[in-house]
Amino acid sequence: MPTNKPEWQAPKPKKSVTQWLLDSDPSIRWQVMRDLTEEPDEFVAAERSRVASEGWRARLLDLHGPDGNWDGDIATPHWLSNLYTLLLLRDLGLDPTREYEKAKGVTAALTDARVRAQEYLLERRLFRRLSSGEVIEPKWTRFTFPTMWHYDVLRASQEDQTGTVRREPPQQ
Repeated sequence: MPTNKPEWQAPKPKKSVTQWLLDSDPSIRWQVMRDLTEEPDEFVAAERSRVASEGWRARLLDLHGPDGNWDGDIATPHWLSNLYTLLLLRDLGLDPTREYEKAKGVTAALTDARVRAQEYLLERRLFRRLSSGEVIEPKWTRFTFPTMWHYDVLRASQEDQTGTVRREPPQQ
């Protein structure tokens, strides 16, 4: 049986997906440069530094009220609260903990807490039981955005990537 050729076909893209991503918001662009185009670290850092003054993240920072809140309390209303806004800012490239350290200085207690948290995740390979090596929760292998409160392996690997603690590979 012959098939009819469709009268309308989707147009071919004028540029690659990578180029489209590079032409977007700085909070996307620095991650594309780091993960897809493998730009030198200094170029990625320069692009990431633009995020605080341009684009989505800058808009979120502008919405920060004089009382220190984002249109709500710590966790309510959900989508406008401080908690979710800080998580979104982190996903866009601003790590509130590190920004706090830059503004107030590094404290031994904060560094120690971060080291312990990173070691805990690394010992468990981000999502496995330490005792058996089994996957703790299969949902952790499904990625979400924005992450909000949901833990997944991608979120854990991003924390390790942006963290200051690096574990030496095991000696053979």
